[in-house]
Amino acid sequence: MKKSIFLFTAALLGLVLLTSCNGDGGTWETNKDNRWWAGEDGSKLFGYIDENGKMVIPANYSSVCNFSCGWACVLEDGENQFIDKDGKSVIPDPFPVEGYFNFNRIRFQEDGKKGMYDENWKVVIPADYKSLGECTEDGLIWFSEDGKEWGYLDKDGKVVIPEQFAGAYSFAGGIAVVFEKKDEEYRYGVIDKKGNFLIDFQKKFLNNLGEGRVSFKNASTGKYGMMDKNGNEIVSAKYDNINPFTCGLARVKKGDKFGFINTKGEEVIPCRYYNTYAFYGDVADVQKSEDSRWEIIDKKGESLITLKENEYLAYCFINGLGLVYNEATNQYRYINKKNEIIYKWEPGSSSMPEKRLSPEERRMQFMLSTEYGPLFLDMMRKDNRLIQ
Repeated sequence: MKKSIFLFTAALLGLVLLTSCNGDGGTWETNKDNRWWAGEDGSKLFGYIDENGKMVIPANYSSVCNFSCGWACVLEDGENQFIDKDGKSVIPDPFPVEGYFNFNRIRFQEDGKKGMYDENWKVVIPADYKSLGECTEDGLIWFSEDGKEWGYLDKDGKVVIPEQFAGAYSFAGGIAVVFEKKDEEYRYGVIDKKGNFLIDFQKKFLNNLGEGRVSFKNASTGKYGMMDKNGNEIVSAKYDNINPFTCGLARVKKGDKFGFINTKGEEVIPCRYYNTYAFYGDVADVQKSEDSRWEIIDKKGESLITLKENEYLAYCFINGLGLVYNEATNQYRYINKKNEIIYKWEPGSSSMPEKRLSPEERRMQFMLSTEYGPLFLDMMRKDNRLIQ
């Protein structure tokens, strides 16, 4: 069987691997291995540096991914493989691998079905499922044997919540959003880790924000509000969007401006920015206007670093380092929160990396990448039929 790994190029890492929170509220593991991908002057290849900016894994790879759970996916001489933090390679065998490790689990495929390896490449969930989600910090994984009904497994493959839902989102903060479909309409509810309903099915779009909070949409106004996990309203439906919590704050949109709220619904950073990204490492990058320079702010909204003209943060401050890219000079530099340069290089290519997606675009990208992407599109098309 031909080996296959879903591999992201270094130029696209800023799009898909910068976040510690995925699109439907579940959390990803972030870089805890003190290894950051980096290039060398005049080279199109990539390796990895440590926290001191020393190249500890040589730049031998044409494509790389971030480290997760002690492993990183790389491409060398046309061959996909995983390497450990010392650069030792392991080629998964015999089954094709999907994605990358998350909470010591990674998916694989066998004869069109999905299962999971653990971090030691032992099969812990046999390939018995048509659809299988990612492992989250809650240790539960959504699954479907036939693609018609969904339930949840634990990280060792034991069925915890039987297949019974038309769709199931990832767990975060001990809860998950599930839905049913009746008379061509979708009804959303919230369950706990035992499958008990905390919020019964209702004709209202819900999204798990983490931190025991759920956003809801008022179909008549198109605005979003926030509830606790039991359905008690905390914030009325007054925002144009609410994104999942990271570092205790959630990005909100009001009109054409962005700000941040806490779990109490307090707007701790007012909606005053033209563009923002979520908080990671207790900092976020923001832009006051379309023509202004990007700034890095703390959780009080105070500016810590103002980037230069034509610069943006290609990779956020996960585990202490942020990657800045200059479009005009085609230069990269890793900086810490004091704006000290840890490592810099100019690759041997004039091509610029794609800019990061907005949180809304990342959420759409994630949902469309799942096995029930078509169902998600169908839900969105019918969203205007949902009632308050």
